Amino acid sequence: MSSSSGLCLGVCVVLCLFVSALSKDLYDPLKSEVKILNSGNYDALIKRNRDVVTSIVQFHLPGDRACKNFAAEYIKLAADMKGIVRVGAVDCEKEPALCEKEAGVIDSYPHILIIPPNPIPIQKYENQLTAKDLAATAVRFVPSQVAKVTSDSVDTFLTTKQNMPKVLLFTNKKQTPLLLKGLSNFFKDRMHFGQVADTEERVVKKYKVKKFPTIMVFLPGPDGMGKQLTYNGDMKYDAIFEWLNPYAETFVQGGGFHVPTGGQPAAEPQAKPWLTQTVPELTKASSNDVCLKSGGLCAIFLSAGKPSDSQFEIMEAIANRNKQHIQRGTPIHFMWLDTTVETQWVSELKVSTTPALAVFNPGKRKRFTSFSGQFTSEQLNGFIDKVIGGDAKFSALSDTPKFVDRAPPATGK
Repeated sequence: MSSSSGLCLGVCVVLCLFVSALSKDLYDPLKSEVKILNSGNYDALIKRNRDVVTSIVQFHLPGDRACKNFAAEYIKLAADMKGIVRVGAVDCEKEPALCEKEAGVIDSYPHILIIPPNPIPIQKYENQLTAKDLAATAVRFVPSQVAKVTSDSVDTFLTTKQNMPKVLLFTNKKQTPLLLKGLSNFFKDRMHFGQVADTEERVVKKYKVKKFPTIMVFLPGPDGMGKQLTYNGDMKYDAIFEWLNPYAETFVQGGGFHVPTGGQPAAEPQAKPWLTQTVPELTKASSNDVCLKSGGLCAIFLSAGKPSDSQFEIMEAIANRNKQHIQRGTPIHFMWLDTTVETQWVSELKVSTTPALAVFNPGKRKRFTSFSGQFTSEQLNGFIDKVIGGDAKFSALSDTPKFVDRAPPATGK
């Protein structure tokens, strides 16, 4: 071989290596969270997820200087937005048809599209090429499946979709965290997410929340609510996801709502807020769960309208004190009744003034006994002890008093 031929061969090799280097993939799916998109997976990863997922797609050329300079920022963006925004990249050198189809005529690279959930139109990103600026633009389109939960709505929230696990974030921040939005989107239709502000003191106190943020999951049980668990890990997406995922999978495998063969999904069960309340309201809707078929005695606080906060505190303290008797074989369940509505109960229980307390036995031989004294914790506890000890005098009732037909209560303690 002549020296000139050898020189030409060497130059060709160098050029080939140079071109190869220019064409080297900018993103390695094994080393970053950037999804490598192509004609085979674009629809599945981007288009079919537009109901709940916000995506960022970069159309690039591996050899383009601006694309190469932006690669590190884009990798950082994908890591920061994991679970919140889907970040993908299309190599237009390898996928020219896909680039033309999805991005149209590209004037310069990188060409970036922000793809919000339907029906919001696709947005072309034209601001600064930094992870911070791109993230700030994209997160405006991130949807949220997180409900604002208050003291008045918490019981309804926890008992709506009764077979579905519930997740509550207790926070001292006004805005919903992006990671919670992302988790709520991923677990949509498998877990129900809510957010409780630290100012909702009754809820915070009820669930003994000592610090913010705190995340709790409430699992379904055979009679409504089951276990209540508190998250103790880092407030990071991956860690929280790993903690929640087994409970979501349990719901999918063993719960959900029955779909009759060849028919429509069964109607979602009505919310039962009384299942989570220490002292629920006794109504026609709640009566079987809290009293008539609960297997025990019904301690009924009678009030003209909803009891005051101080009265609720007394009742809840008495109810909590007497939980032990359920385990000792003397079930006694505590509730309140609105005497301005349930007038037949007022008549049958011979209530002349409020507040009052009566204990009703809903068994075959229906009987009741009434408290007479001052409405104080000490005297009320003494009366309950007397009932449990078998020393209270009961009067007979011919039948269970009738309830007024009305919508079930949405609030309570």
